[in-house]
Amino acid sequence: TGAVGGRLKLKEISPSGAMEKKYMEYENFLKKIEGIFGCAAGCFGGLWAVKKENFVYLNENKLLMEDLLIPLYIQKKEYYVKYAPLAAAYENTEKTFFCDIKRKERIAVSNYIMVPYIVKNLSRKNAFFILSHKLIRFFIPQAFVLLVILSLLNHNLFISKAVLTAVFFSAAASFFSVKVKYFLYLILIYNSALFK
Repeated sequence: TGAVGGRLKLKEISPSGAMEKKYMEYENFLKKIEGIFGCAAGCFGGLWAVKKENFVYLNENKLLMEDLLIPLYIQKKEYYVKYAPLAAAYENTEKTFFCDIKRKERIAVSNYIMVPYIVKNLSRKNAFFILSHKLIRFFIPQAFVLLVILSLLNHNLFISKAVLTAVFFSAAASFFSVKVKYFLYLILIYNSALFK
């Protein structure tokens, strides 16, 4: 084991905090499943530990999120990144909706800057978890814009209906990938004896 992350619990202090709290429960669930395989897709910044020899100083860009990239570097070196749900940190949700938006803008910019670093550090062990938990969702907004453009083009008959149907099906599958992911995780857990 090269690193261990804990669970982040949010305290609601605003109406918009309820959604953030639900999202954090989902994130904790995913990290728990990923941790079973030693492939946690990052850790929560306020609560994680790294073995000294596995720590990497990221001085290239202040927007790089250490709590995601360092665990990926560690996994690339064939170490596990575990999740310890009994180790918990508490944090308040943002006070206003606008503060929450500002924070999410910073995170979104960081996500796009980190894509090459993430892709470079994929391994056989963590690729499924990183792709399904992190990378696919970074590009859902672009997929949505593409769907709007394709639907407008369809009215002009520039695109065959078969192609458009395939695109819409792919987009719908990505939006509902959470359900598929739960199913795949359950299968992986059930068959985890095969991985040992």
